[in-house]
Amino acid sequence: MIKIGSFEAKTHFSNLLKKVTRGEEILITNRGKIVAKLISCEEKGPDPKLFIKRVSEFNKGRHCSLKEIKEMKEEGRKY
Repeated sequence: MIKIGSFEAKTHFSNLLKKVTRGEEILITNRGKIVAKLISCEEKGPDPKLFIKRVSEFNKGRHCSLKEIKEMKEEGRKY
């Protein structure tokens, strides 16, 4: 992840867009404080590996059935 100041981001915006299209994420700061995150908005399907990782992290110390996990997944799609 790249961190860049707002003035520099404005100056090099087209280069930043090229990096974002290659999959990099860029944090934009103003006076050292993060104010924005520049990410790609390509419409990809959900990443199943990321979903499994998040469910696994959530499930640490808990025991959920596959049915409960599917219900949580569907509940999340409502929002």
